Amino acid sequence: MNGHDCGDTCAQWFQNYLNKPNLRLVYLPMTAPPVLCNTKNKSGSLFQKDDVMGFNFTSSYLLMTESSQDDFAGRLENSIPITNFRPNITVEETIPYEEDKWELVKLGDGPVIQTRKPCERCIYINVNAENGVTDTDILKILTSFRKVSEEKLKSKVVSQSPILGLNMCLVREGVVKVGDDVSATY
Repeated sequence: MNGHDCGDTCAQWFQNYLNKPNLRLVYLPMTAPPVLCNTKNKSGSLFQKDDVMGFNFTSSYLLMTESSQDDFAGRLENSIPITNFRPNITVEETIPYEEDKWELVKLGDGPVIQTRKPCERCIYINVNAENGVTDTDILKILTSFRKVSEEKLKSKVVSQSPILGLNMCLVREGVVKVGDDVSATY
């Protein structure tokens, strides 16, 4: 996959801000050919042949509910922001971990996204996205109670990592706005 370099000015800003040399900011333009999702478990691909993504690790959309994050954060000694989990869609007013059962999610009057797999968590959640501070207890505590146990979910994961949130792909395009109503089918 080839990205477009944003230039030396952007690169220098990131290098200075992060105090790391040799960084470049790149983006994938909308005109680029699609990149197919290819995450597989023991049964084969977890994604459809037409699911596409850009510079994402697993899927274009990572949905989390605030209630699940709040429940988890309540188990920690120090509170952590939801940004530790790097979702690009957050949903309010749910029961903790209810999203584990969601199949299709409609956002407002527009887009529909579909669950492809639970988000399997790794050491990156230990790093506070706001200040860079690392807390190794975060993943350990999540592992203590969020290992996959339901058979339906076991068929969708590729590792023994704990889960929190959903990797999703677009089914129907549309506009998303902060505060949109969210409905889910199970």
